Amino acid sequence: MVVHSERQSRRSNPGEVKIIEQILAAGSQLGKSSVGIVTPYCAQRTLLKTSRENYYGDIIDVVDTVEKLQGGER
Repeated sequence: MVVHSERQSRRSNPGEVKIIEQILAAGSQLGKSSVGIVTPYCAQRTLLKTSRENYYGDIIDVVDTVEKLQGGER
């Protein structure tokens, strides 16, 4: 869990995307489809999916909201 103090964003948060980028960059041995990202908001999911294409390559298996993933086997 990463805690931050930024409180300006409501539905999407570029600061959180940067934090995720830093976490993923620190995990140099991550395998294909080894990461899943869960977010509470659809707007944040969209922002993360856009960033995913640019920065994360194929290590991320899923980026979705809590509601969409709830009850799944991930």
